[in-house]
Amino acid sequence: MATTAKITVFELQALTSEDAGRRIRMGDNMTGDVRADKTGAVSVRAVWRCRIGSKSTEIPLGTWKATGGTSLAAIRKERDKFAAQVAEGKDPAANIKAAKLKAKADQQEAIHAQTSRLQNLAALDARQTVRDLATSWIKLELRNRADSGADALRAFEKDVFPAIGNMA
Repeated sequence: MATTAKITVFELQALTSEDAGRRIRMGDNMTGDVRADKTGAVSVRAVWRCRIGSKSTEIPLGTWKATGGTSLAAIRKERDKFAAQVAEGKDPAANIKAAKLKAKADQQEAIHAQTSRLQNLAALDARQTVRDLATSWIKLELRNRADSGADALRAFEKDVFPAIGNMA
């Protein structure tokens, strides 16, 4: 079985924006899609092709960039990790998919918990205090009295509000 030459960091650094759209061979069943951003900075999205059972699959390994991306050594280390999983009979692609689904479910649960918390806080804020209820009652019902409810308001201010005025 012939082995293919492994790509080097120098060869990756030699890529230009004119290489954008090319697929390059990186060795060890790895390929890379060359991309260039608006500034002309080149990146290579690396994937590893492997056979799991009777099915062939591509597993993303990371994106190499001259600065700020995943290093070529880290990409190869990730490939070695996945190769070890395949050798043990595990499916790394299924594990990646399961991890993404779990992260999405965790995010949805967090959103639900925060929404529920906000609804509970809104319900607490919407409750009237004894003071609010008495003031509304005095304004609506007692305004037709001769004293416009002043005597009732005085009684509430003296006896009720100090004890339970701020209770819901």
